[in-house]
Amino acid sequence: MTIDPRSVQVWADVRCPWCWIGHRRLAEARGVLRRDDRDMPAVVHRAFLLEPAGPQTSGIAVREAALGEWGMSAGDWEASRDRIEAAGRAEGLEIRMDTARIFDSRDAHRLLKMAADAEGVDVERAWDTVFDLHFRRNVDLGDAAVLMNAAAEIGLEPTAVEELMAGGGYRAQVEHDHEEARRLGIRSVPTVVASGDHLSGSRSVSEIVRLLAGANVVTS
Repeated sequence: MTIDPRSVQVWADVRCPWCWIGHRRLAEARGVLRRDDRDMPAVVHRAFLLEPAGPQTSGIAVREAALGEWGMSAGDWEASRDRIEAAGRAEGLEIRMDTARIFDSRDAHRLLKMAADAEGVDVERAWDTVFDLHFRRNVDLGDAAVLMNAAAEIGLEPTAVEELMAGGGYRAQVEHDHEEARRLGIRSVPTVVASGDHLSGSRSVSEIVRLLAGANVVTS
């Protein structure tokens, strides 16, 4: 895969709530720069897998996984949940962490890769839709029928999506993205890379603006 070095690359997983928040903040930062009449580089979305080997149990609620498989106490989970949901509300997002479902995000990433290549499909809206399905509507994106409905909502051709899900389309690209993140030392998402500089984790709009404007902002 050839990436324009002038582009802004964003590594994210659709299972990561901070990635949805970061998606909105990046859009806001780009809006700030547009108002300054700056040339805007293209955004290239790169796949990151929070659980590269796949989840231990698919389809269960995130709260159930947190208190069981992840070993979190109820108090720690509730504090984390409340912080995420409050940050989402500040960006106009309704995030319902307790009842979001655990799933292997590979197929969702493959769907989003197809959306990026499809003529007439808004890939930024596609990512927003998939995030919304997971975090607000709490559907099980590990279910093939649910993914087909998501594809229709995004505006993808059903026959092409059926072929995608039946075969291995975009699987190599998803795995390549994840391995590239590891090679670059990216361990958390969202991570935004522009002109060789990185921003990782929950970052403010002003920090993202500085990165996109060419400031030398590098995270640990």
